[in-house]
Amino acid sequence: MSFMTLITAGVVCLVGLFVQQDLVVARPRVSQEITDDVGYTWNPNLFRIISFGQSTLAVDWLMLKFLTTAEWKRVQVGKRAKQFYDLDLATEVDPAFFALYTAGANFLTVVRNDNEGAYLIISKGDAFRRDGLRKRYSESFIRDYWQNEWRIPLTKAYVELFEMNNLAAASESLEGIDSFPDAPIYLKRLSKRLSDPVGRYEVADRIISQSLRSAKDEREKAIWEKKKRDLAIAWFLAEANEAFKRFPSRDTPQNRWVKFVRENPRFARDPVGGKVFVANDSRLNSETPRQLIFVGE
Repeated sequence: MSFMTLITAGVVCLVGLFVQQDLVVARPRVSQEITDDVGYTWNPNLFRIISFGQSTLAVDWLMLKFLTTAEWKRVQVGKRAKQFYDLDLATEVDPAFFALYTAGANFLTVVRNDNEGAYLIISKGDAFRRDGLRKRYSESFIRDYWQNEWRIPLTKAYVELFEMNNLAAASESLEGIDSFPDAPIYLKRLSKRLSDPVGRYEVADRIISQSLRSAKDEREKAIWEKKKRDLAIAWFLAEANEAFKRFPSRDTPQNRWVKFVRENPRFARDPVGGKVFVANDSRLNSETPRQLIFVGE
């Protein structure tokens, strides 16, 4: 794509923005816009009209705007990140733009903390790949532009498992990966592991590891690496608690812990060296500061 083409697309979109801001009836404001992270909902049909037949270039401009964003601050729970509106519009105008779903949803949830927005975007992508992709596009197009289609249900499973706390939905999404012959072997049959209280952490680790490998921006990689480290602690504690639960003793939890750790010294400290202790709920915990990660408990 030439520099002048990008400039033209940018001008088109800027003109469209001013036009649409004047057409209040055509674009009513939504409540999420009245936040520190202001975004606008667009009418996709109006956007196509004011793109003067260059809607593909306009979507490319929206993607470029998304990729070069300087907005990395996490939004409050329940608020929309402004990038959500661009991604929502772009996927309406060009629903076959694969990266908008995967990169967009990952950015919204991991970087900006807009979990609901991420779920809406990736769910739209999942619905399109199931119901519209093969009806509207050729097999050659799918091979060229949707060659990693399995990443859609994988990303959806991440949001459902880690951010929406929905183990059943995540299991269903992971089952969808099994039907793709090109999906990595280590990502197949993961849904069965979710029923195991400890095995589900292995599933979570594989999802995060794949997301870390796919990340391009160093800042995003750093966020994934921290999640992987926090997950390692959660996985360790899940194993420790299962072993502690089976430990034969009728003593108080504290006395049981003393005997338990004497026989199982590897559980005395977590993988990064934090001291393990018995919490008020009689479960083992760690002193290491971390983000608590939900994996179906």
